[in-house]
Amino acid sequence: MLSDKELKEFTADELSLMAMEEAAEVIHAASKMKRFGLLGSHPDRDELNVTAFFREFHQLQSTVRIFCGKIGVDYRNVAAGQLERITPAGRAALKENR
Repeated sequence: MLSDKELKEFTADELSLMAMEEAAEVIHAASKMKRFGLLGSHPDRDELNVTAFFREFHQLQSTVRIFCGKIGVDYRNVAAGQLERITPAGRAALKENR
């Protein structure tokens, strides 16, 4: 798992791709919970399916939070379900692919 400091080194475009990958991992972990139960685990790992789901969700959440910062959107509003306009600085960052 990458730290916030490491995530901030990526461009908005790269972070959007990383968010797609993390979202797929959340779906994969949720599917394992459905198939094998919340308390099931992989035979090679000592991690419950529900713990893996929360870990993957946290990684997605961190990536989206840093992405929001890159494009000038307040993550707290996004997390609360309030869509927000991208600021002029955020639009400029997207154009520059920062």
